[in-house]
Amino acid sequence: MKEIAEVIVALCDLVEAEARNLRMSAVRKIMLFVVLFFVSLVGIVGFALIAWAFHEKILLLSDEITAAFFTGLLLLLAAGGGLWAAKKIVV
Repeated sequence: MKEIAEVIVALCDLVEAEARNLRMSAVRKIMLFVVLFFVSLVGIVGFALIAWAFHEKILLLSDEITAAFFTGLLLLLAAGGGLWAAKKIVV
């Protein structure tokens, strides 16, 4: 009877430790998600400002359509480069 009680106590301790570990892991993942969200948001805003500045600079040198074309080309190249880098990291 004593051994059964010890096994039950050990099992309860194990369940408690695993639950604590699971809770801490979930908290870390949520914190990581929040940080990545805000970093991504800041990165997107920064990239948009760079694209806007590029567009304004090209606009000083040429007309609206040419500036829009070169800005779109820059954004397309940047998106392709980001896609290529993501593929290299994942695969």
